[in-house]
Amino acid sequence: MIAGRFVNRALAASLLAAGLMLASCSPGGASPSVILVTVDTLRADHVGLSGGAPQPTPAMDRVGLEGAWAPRAVAPFGRTTQSVGTILTGLHPLHHGADGLGMVLPDTVTTLAEAFSAAGYRTGAFVSNVNLRSGLGFEQGYEIFSNSRARWKGDSAPALTGEALAWLDSLPASKPFFLWVHYLDPHWPYTPPGDFLRRTDPDGTGAPDIFRRVAEGELTKGQVIFFADQVMDAGQIELTRRAYQAEVVETDRALGALLDGLEQRKLLDSSILMLTADHGEAMGDHRYWFAHGEYLYDDTLRVPWAVRAPGIVPAGTRLEGLVLLEDVAPTLAHLAGIDFPAPCDGLDLAPLLGRGGVQQVEPRSQIHLTDHHLVHPENPRRPVPGRPGRWWALRRGPWKVIEIPLGDGERSFELYDLQRDPTEAHDLAAEEHERLREMVEQLERLRRQLGPGPQGEAVEGSAEELEALRGLGYMN
Repeated sequence: MIAGRFVNRALAASLLAAGLMLASCSPGGASPSVILVTVDTLRADHVGLSGGAPQPTPAMDRVGLEGAWAPRAVAPFGRTTQSVGTILTGLHPLHHGADGLGMVLPDTVTTLAEAFSAAGYRTGAFVSNVNLRSGLGFEQGYEIFSNSRARWKGDSAPALTGEALAWLDSLPASKPFFLWVHYLDPHWPYTPPGDFLRRTDPDGTGAPDIFRRVAEGELTKGQVIFFADQVMDAGQIELTRRAYQAEVVETDRALGALLDGLEQRKLLDSSILMLTADHGEAMGDHRYWFAHGEYLYDDTLRVPWAVRAPGIVPAGTRLEGLVLLEDVAPTLAHLAGIDFPAPCDGLDLAPLLGRGGVQQVEPRSQIHLTDHHLVHPENPRRPVPGRPGRWWALRRGPWKVIEIPLGDGERSFELYDLQRDPTEAHDLAAEEHERLREMVEQLERLRRQLGPGPQGEAVEGSAEELEALRGLGYMN
């Protein structure tokens, strides 16, 4: 629902003065088309631009190299419902209301698609994930919202690219479009086609058997998530990691096909294209394997964040400092020159992007939460059920504090210096007493400011939808 839209006159004036209004980059001064690509479960450190990716990702790298890259981007939650809701609205999950897996994004919030539709854009979404199915609110504002049930169970990136390009071919050239593509492939189970698996497994060991063992009931997914080193040998754990890498490579190939298709249609250089992810994936860090959403370490919170917009975002631009998924909606809207409604929790980063070079994002904090829905019973660090038992974290400057409920009002805390310890291997809570006290006070203050917020409706899934959730590892 669109209400209270505003015009960012200061932004428009600054861009116009700098000769950076994007509309001037399109033929005849037309509004630029906008493409949002989100990848489910994509670790930031598995993208080549991060500097440490185990496999090449040339298509993902191209977006950032030919535009801008934010190396310190993070998601508010480690699950799809909450973080995709944030991407589409610019609101923290406690403000947009869909703060539990499978909850409804309320129609009282305005989505990017609604804003673009109001500005005269054609709108289409081609997504894969049972948690984004029609009826959960993510379809708001789209003329076409394609999320085939056939894509919920397996690899679908090539088909998704083909559908998106076919839709573009059906559109008149006279109107701009807003296209959203959400690739699911890196999500559990990691079952890439054989040629992609061979690229990450040069020894030819073969596919891991853990997916079969879970599917046949030999193990629960919860046992794998929290006790993989007890139920899998080291070789199988490494094979599973390689299978995840292969899924990332397959998704990168599909993104490359999308970029090529846009280029062949002469749409790529006249459009804005943003690439990001809803969350990352644990690979054994902190005794948490092949999952996300129940802990708050950065392996599941850091995400890629890149935008390509020839004529407005100079190639090689780099945003230093904390960048959030809340920034996606206001930034895309204002890069395209359209209004986006207030209030918004994110920053409009368009002015920084237009300057090129290395730009510093203003200092700020971010609050993270774990999910309260579909928590595996095997979780040894979740003694309190429901919303009261979920973890909270505050990120401020180089510091991050994590709060873990223990029951009976008791809490434990972990403290990390992310600048010196980006993998969160050394808990400083027992050493940095004053810093811990300050961070806990800040967390409590910001939590009060956030407030409980609206709570989206919880929808009970059908038998088919529950089976899809089991297949994705959310349920045993």
